[in-house]
Amino acid sequence: MTKTRILFGGVVVLASLAWQAGVGRAGGFDSSALYPDAPDYTTGEDKLLETLKSGEPAKKAVACKQLAIHGTKKCVPEVAKLLGDKELSSWARIALEAIPDASADEALRQACETLDGQLLVGTINSIGVRRDADAVGVLTKRLKHKDAEVASAAAVALGHIGNDEATKTLRAQLKSAPEKVRSAVAEGCVYCAERLLNDGKTKEAAAIYDQVREANVPQQRKIEATRGSIVSRGAAGIPLLVEQLNSPDKPKFSLGLQTTRELKGNNVAELLAGQVGRLPAERAALLITALGDRQGEPIPAAIVVAARKGDRPARLAAIAVLGRRGDSGQVAPLVLMAAEADQEIAKAARAALSNLQGEKVNATLAERLANASGAELRALAEVAAERRIEATAALTKALSDADASVRKAALAALGATVSQKDLNVLVDEAISPKRADDAEAAWQALKAAAVRMPNREA
Repeated sequence: MTKTRILFGGVVVLASLAWQAGVGRAGGFDSSALYPDAPDYTTGEDKLLETLKSGEPAKKAVACKQLAIHGTKKCVPEVAKLLGDKELSSWARIALEAIPDASADEALRQACETLDGQLLVGTINSIGVRRDADAVGVLTKRLKHKDAEVASAAAVALGHIGNDEATKTLRAQLKSAPEKVRSAVAEGCVYCAERLLNDGKTKEAAAIYDQVREANVPQQRKIEATRGSIVSRGAAGIPLLVEQLNSPDKPKFSLGLQTTRELKGNNVAELLAGQVGRLPAERAALLITALGDRQGEPIPAAIVVAARKGDRPARLAAIAVLGRRGDSGQVAPLVLMAAEADQEIAKAARAALSNLQGEKVNATLAERLANASGAELRALAEVAAERRIEATAALTKALSDADASVRKAALAALGATVSQKDLNVLVDEAISPKRADDAEAAWQALKAAAVRMPNREA
């Protein structure tokens, strides 16, 4: 039986609650020990409540899990009694996090008054999951708890709630919080800023991100805040993004790449592409790839330039972007690269030509093939085979080329593309090759073509 319940805050849990898909271990014991004689708890809140009152611990655990699907306000008091049970507390919270009634919030808040240690931490975490705005006062009180784990859980939960009161509380604590708790306070601030950003309040979000960046917090928190500072400013965040791309610190550079992909704004890609020529080869290649991942924008001119010249890593990355994002307008430069003596570059360019999208690409390639010669002709023949471009006349002409590699590429292309009415071209080459060295390639091409034919008897 499959059911899904949507929690407060959009969290989805327990997508499948068939018994065999149950959680194997939680709260210190293995519920799978009940297999294969597990009771049927797929329906009936009353039946589940009976189990909570008198069942064995393992059966109570399963009942809690089922109450996450079937539970209502009616079961909250019994479930709440288990919050102080070391074995069953986590199972009880599964149910309370899911039950769509304010009584579950009240039960969790009340439990905070009596629990301590890990039980209190878990309860606070559940309050954060439910984003209970009425719990801000309870959580604020725990921010100064002597147990750093409790205080840290409260800070993160406040961040998940993220309303004005929670945000104000966390920002006020960012400087004064003990060192062991400060990272969690910063994390909570980032959550608050994220909510503001999602609500379109970019200036307010940027102010919080900047506060975290300037605080004495671990690098991970600073990196998270830096990302937010950039994104919340749009194109105005480019200078800060460029700073990350040029940082010798790898995590900051990685952040720069991530943000390159997601930063919104006009001309962002073009402006960032100016960094390609300023970065070391390996970093430039990674930036080119990140810029190529930005959809809905023209390919920056700097990437086209990087594909034609520069260090090999950057060229290869740029060629791949042209193949992935380009159209018929990229055929000419890619054909030139596909004919280069550098085999790695040539192979990458041929792959890019094979991947190009657009209605005019095949026509442009066929036109170019008809007038090509030398290494360019060989490369185009290979691409024609890959793309299954019908260019029998040009490929047949290439069978007379003085270069054996061109002839073999043309034969292979004919094997991949020739129609049944023109099959005699390959038959003639196989039976009476113009050059003895081409005989084997001609037979292989004929076999490949024959296999493709819709009327194999013919």
